[in-house]
Amino acid sequence: MSRIVELSLGDQIYVAEFHVVDGLMTVYTDAGGTKSTSVNGMNELKLARLLLGHLVREGKANPTS
Repeated sequence: MSRIVELSLGDQIYVAEFHVVDGLMTVYTDAGGTKSTSVNGMNELKLARLLLGHLVREGKANPTS
């Protein structure tokens, strides 16, 4: 089941989908970016925001408006 994560950086808001399967989280952006990592007991929403932040810095996520 996919969930949504939002990240606010300055005046920009970024949104992505993420899901966790067998302890592996994958975040997907509308710009085609993906990033995966093991959850290892971390808070899933915080981890998804962290991964989305990495995708933003890599230029693989677009702001919503």
